[in-house]
Amino acid sequence: MEVFGGYQSAINIALDPLKAKKYGLDFNKVAQVITATNKDMPMGFLKGREGFFTLTYYGDKADVGALKHLVVAPNVRLQDIADVTWSYKKRFSGYMGNGRSGIALAIQRAPGGSVLDVSKAARRELKILQAQYPRIDFQISDTQRDLIETANTNMLEALRDAIIYTLIVLLFFLGNFRAIIAAGLSIPLVFFVSAHESTPVP
Repeated sequence: MEVFGGYQSAINIALDPLKAKKYGLDFNKVAQVITATNKDMPMGFLKGREGFFTLTYYGDKADVGALKHLVVAPNVRLQDIADVTWSYKKRFSGYMGNGRSGIALAIQRAPGGSVLDVSKAARRELKILQAQYPRIDFQISDTQRDLIETANTNMLEALRDAIIYTLIVLLFFLGNFRAIIAAGLSIPLVFFVSAHESTPVP
């Protein structure tokens, strides 16, 4: 399953270049100090229109207060040169489904699995989520289920017509009801056996 679209929470640190220069600090040094507090947290710079540099830090909301008082130089705290806020990271992509923006969950079948089985399981889970989160609008914007069901229906209809026309031909040319019964039973049997053998096992 792949999730995309929406907003991801993050701590935004808007570094003021003038204040940093006043204390003789550069952005790389500030970033190194912040990274030292938690080396597992990724971050990156984004330059703003007004010359501010936003350092996006993927931490928790509880970390905002601690970061504000983080000592980045002797007698200099982070809040002295930057505005630390709890917000979200900048989006570089989005999702539009059914004419509306939203968060998308792309659910794919496992190798060798059944698309229809996955679709049924996803729809069951969707009903559970709708009951748990009534304020969220859950919608299916795209699915292969309809195409597959239509293809299966067309295939079965074509098989039905083939059997009927074959039996009619046998009736006219052979006039043997035993041959007609044997053909009527063998054609669908051979078809379903062949389809079962060609289906990959999950």
